[in-house]
Amino acid sequence: MIQSFLPGTPAPELLGSYPKETHGAFFRQMGEITAAVHAVAGPWFGPVTGPGHARWSEAVLTSLRLIAEDVESCGLDAADLRKAADAAQAGAQGHSTRQVGCGRDGSAARGRLPAVLSPQIRRARGR
Repeated sequence: MIQSFLPGTPAPELLGSYPKETHGAFFRQMGEITAAVHAVAGPWFGPVTGPGHARWSEAVLTSLRLIAEDVESCGLDAADLRKAADAAQAGAQGHSTRQVGCGRDGSAARGRLPAVLSPQIRRARGR
């Protein structure tokens, strides 16, 4: 979401035009940005405004069920979404309750941050 407000060009569209030896620095910077984003920990898993959940799996299940409700409210069949939510819940119940993440405190989930080449980010980071 933030990237849609930043000036710049998506990396897949422009990175190939940069010399190959500069790609390492670009990907290191993306790793730093991703690490900073994932270091942010909130009081729960789920949307910032709630509902909050103690476990990531609970947040995912709630999201799947809310999406199914949205689909049904449009008069569409959400049976496949409900089936997926039921399967995910059955899988979550069969696993350990140990919380695993990549944040320093184990609270952040792994994800991908699409790369954007932005001069403003480079200047802000002093590079």
